[in-house]
This record gives sequence, C-alpha cells and structure tokens, in this order.
Amino acid sequence: MKVSFVLLAHESPDQLRHLIVSLLSASADIFLHYDASSPHDLEADCSSWGLENLPGKLYLAERVKVVWGEWSIIQATLNCLTLAKRHGYNCDYLMLISGSCMPVKPVERLSSHLAKSGKDHIEVVDAQASRWVTDGIQEERWEYYHVFNWRFQEFRFRAANKVQKLLGVRRRLPLDHTPFMGSQWWCLRVETVDAVLKLLDENEELSHFYRYTWIPDEMFFQTMVANLVPASEISQAPLTRYQFNSWGVPRIYYDDALPELLGETQYFARKISLRALALKENLSRIGAMSEAEYQVYIDTHYEEFRQRFIASLALSRATQAQAWCSLAVAPTDPVAFCKTIPAPLVVVFSLDDSLKRQALQAIKQVPDTVTYGDLLRADMIDFGEGREAVAGYRRVEPAVARHRWPFFLGDLVAQHPQGTRVVFSMGEEAPEFLEVLRWKHNLAVILLDDSSGLEEGEHDLQQLFHVSRRHRKEHELNSKLQQLMKDRDCDFHVVDAEDHARLVDIIQRYKR
Repeated sequence: MKVSFVLLAHESPDQLRHLIVSLLSASADIFLHYDASSPHDLEADCSSWGLENLPGKLYLAERVKVVWGEWSIIQATLNCLTLAKRHGYNCDYLMLISGSCMPVKPVERLSSHLAKSGKDHIEVVDAQASRWVTDGIQEERWEYYHVFNWRFQEFRFRAANKVQKLLGVRRRLPLDHTPFMGSQWWCLRVETVDAVLKLLDENEELSHFYRYTWIPDEMFFQTMVANLVPASEISQAPLTRYQFNSWGVPRIYYDDALPELLGETQYFARKISLRALALKENLSRIGAMSEAEYQVYIDTHYEEFRQRFIASLALSRATQAQAWCSLAVAPTDPVAFCKTIPAPLVVVFSLDDSLKRQALQAIKQVPDTVTYGDLLRADMIDFGEGREAVAGYRRVEPAVARHRWPFFLGDLVAQHPQGTRVVFSMGEEAPEFLEVLRWKHNLAVILLDDSSGLEEGEHDLQQLFHVSRRHRKEHELNSKLQQLMKDRDCDFHVVDAEDHARLVDIIQRYKR
C-alpha cells in the first residue's frame, strides 16, 4: 500500500526542506502546490537539495494565488490532483498536508494503517442535521453568494449577507447533494479522487457553485466524498493532529514537544513552529524510518522521552496554576479564569451609595483586607480613597477595565500580598458580572438589606416618590440576585445594612 502527498505550501523553501526530504526519503511522491504569492523560487532551491537521489519524486503543480476562505485553495488542491492523475497516480492513497505539517510516525507505519483500513479518511458531518460550526455562520456559507472576503472586506461581507437575507436568497447544492462539512485535512483512496475529478469534469455547475461558497475547503471535498462514497467506506478518525482553542487560534509546536508528539496516535502534526529546527530535524528522520528502525529509536530514547514529558507536564501544571496572573496562557472562558484567581473576593451589593460606603468603611478595619468601591461601573472606576489609578487602570477609563474585566480583577489582586481579602462593591451592574463570579468558590456576595423608610410625619411628595422608586428598583434587583444565587458555588449573605457588626464578623470568618 503506497501513499502519496498533496502538499499545499507557502513557506520559504528552507522551511519546507525537512518535510520534503523526509517524505521523499520514505519513497513517497509529493504533488506540491506552491502559492503564487510567494516571492521564492522553490524549484531553484530544490535543485540544490539532492532530491534526485531520493526514491520519492517531487512534482510541482500549476500555481495560483491562494486567499483564505475562497475557492483558490480548492483550485490549488485540484491542480495537484490533476497532476497526480496525469502521472498515473502511482499510489493507492493521496493525503492532503500543509507546509507547516511534519510526520510524527514513519510513513511506512501510515501505509500499513491504510492497508488495514481500506477506507477514505475524511471528516464528514451532515450540515443539515448537525451544527459543525460552533461560532459563526453555517447554512449561509452555501445558501448565499459570497463575493467579498470577511478578512479583508468585513463590512461588505456582512452587508451582502444582510441584503441576501432580506431578499430571501437561498441557493441549493447542485446534483441534489446533501451538504457535508469537516476538517480540510483528508486522506483519500485514488479511486475516490478519480470519481471526484470525473464528477467535476461532467458537471461544470459544481465548480461555479463552490466558487461563491464561503470557506469551501471545509465543505467541497467533504460533500463530494459523502455523496459519492458509502458511509461504511469512510473513516472520520483523523490522521493529522491539529488543536485549536475556542478563539480558533491553533496550537504551535516547539522543540520541547517531541515526546508528546511521538505519543500521539496520529501520523502527522500541523503547525510546527518555523523556529523549531531541532524538532523538525528529529521528525524528518522519523518520517523516513522503517518500522524496525523506529522501534529501535523509541526503545533507545524511551527513558529520555519519559523524563522530558514528565518535566513538560510539571511545567504545564505550574503555569496553569498561575494562569490568573500569567501571559503564558490566554484563557478564553471568564468563568474558568475567575476560578483561578487565588485571593478571597467579597462583593457588597446595594443601590444606595451611602450604605455601601458605610459598609466598606466598617469592613476596612478588618486585618488582611483591602477595600475598593464600585470597580465595574460603566461611567467611572471607584478605587476608593481618591485613588486615580491602580495596576495601570485609570479611574476615568472604565471601558478599558470592563473590556476584559476578569483580567482587571486579577491584576488588582496581584497588587496585594497572598491571602489578602479583596472587597469591592457593586450597584445595578451586579447581575451582569455575578452571572460569572458566582461560580468562584472563594467568593462571598453580601446583599445589604435596607428596610428603612421615611420618618413618621414626612409629607414631602417629591421625597415620597424618590424613596418609592428607589425601593421598587432595589426590590426588583434584590429579587433577581437572590434568584441568581440559588445556583452557585460562592457564599451568599443577606445582611441588614446597618448591622456593621455582622458584616465585620462575616469578613473576619471569610478566608477560604
């Protein structure tokens, strides 16, 4: 069983050398598309690498300028597949990889796996029955015409979608195909590739349709294969490792990742750093090894890899433990980040600024406690005691603090000795932030209950109206907060606003 590779690359020739030499040394052929936007002369550089002495062959496909999210990436892939067909394929499988990929297992082991599998390896998710896209458009990708690129023409892209929605535009897939979506990275049998190329030759409307489809590389081959091949002949188990966080940012692998990658079940890894030269050199040798050579290599270096992996895991855990004040990670979940803030936090809530000031003044006397005012107000940050700025945040720039407010709280906590209780107040903005903060186990929320009213004999109608309106609003917010706090991990107390002794007692006992 032989596998050849469709390589889509835009990196410099020197950055591609390790990958190309590894695959050709493993007797694999490469059908390479080199992005037309690159200023490098790949063919000239390759001529100095001694590739003619390697058992595999390198074929260069007709170049196009590839633009993210557009048909050009499909065209580049088709150029490689057409080139492979012209040369008689000379393989059983064609595997799509990028210039940032490297083998993490011998190509020989991949060939053995494909011989046992006998299936097409491609992620195909029925886009009419499932939500493959977690954050963004799905049906609109193929139902609307896309002539503007979201990355470079975002306003026009969104405006065009809105206009088409108003007009009721709804394109249907040619040939009554069911739409399928999935990862771009696949490994297909030659007969499947041949069937796709034949279908395109016989139906010009296919290429025309997908030319105006958004991000077609996550849909075109997936839809073709799923509508041509029985489900029993498709495996969705990935052969290439790739990881993304919730922002869609890929993980990059550096020189310290070798033990981890060798422990993977996949055969390739994406996003190897351009600067990870030692990792690339090791993986290049591994890709070209025979199965016997690879086993000797693993046995020889097993203990070294085990110790390195243990050390990297220890470093990862230590980094995560300090994630609340570290730029080594970029948490995307506010709840998860707030949970990592180590200091005990106390939130004092009331709509009456006077009551909050009195409560904070009483709490201020408790040792190992620091108090702030309303930190998350929309109009101004109240640091208390007339402070104009703390930890680089200015009182008159509340939007900066509120933009990524969990980091703002973490930065404030970092200004104080470990174990210090950090107390601040909130007003009508409380529900928005307590929706997240209530899942922090070492947080206490104190609702100041103000049951006082007008003095007996008061007949000022304007004052009556003011008190009535404030009490009604406070009652609504108090009810909302108490409902919100029914499901929580934090502590919750309702305290008489004038009972400062109880406030102090709660704070003194609260140091979880």
